[in-house]
Amino acid sequence: RYVALGRGGVELADLQAKLRPGEAYWQLIDTLAGLFGMLITPTSAKVYRSPQSRRQLNEDVRAIRDSIARSDQGQVITDPFDLERSYGLFQRLMGPIASELAAVKHLIVEPDGALLQLPLSLLITDRAGIDAYQARQKLAGADEFDFRGIRWLGRGRQISTAVGPRSFLDVRAIAPSRARNAY
Repeated sequence: RYVALGRGGVELADLQAKLRPGEAYWQLIDTLAGLFGMLITPTSAKVYRSPQSRRQLNEDVRAIRDSIARSDQGQVITDPFDLERSYGLFQRLMGPIASELAAVKHLIVEPDGALLQLPLSLLITDRAGIDAYQARQKLAGADEFDFRGIRWLGRGRQISTAVGPRSFLDVRAIAPSRARNAY
């Protein structure tokens, strides 16, 4: 059934032609040789190797998810979000393209491996917000759930998920809805 979604390869130029200004397509590729990232914009393409190992990716995703909510003896526990791990994961997965991402208003992502279990909008793109959070935590009555000033990947940009470049192109080829009423 997946083959039906992926019907063959896609030429880089075809994918770039369907990307609008301010859009980028990012793919994580999990291979035996390691993890690779690929960022495609309407005018450029960049492939890079991530220093993140598959094992470390699995651990990071599990730890970040557990910091959001986890079950302990039938109780749902919510801890403060693991800012450091989220920022570290961003640096290892997207650090080489961070400057290009700054101009992206709509990021289409094709995650792989453990990253399928984590919304990429939760990754933190900047250290300054974490430093400000840690300084606030030293004050009396600090709220450990006060995350203002954190620069999330999802802040200021739309993030969509694609199952592959072919399915992305197929969806882009569908005419917009003419329905008179919103769903």
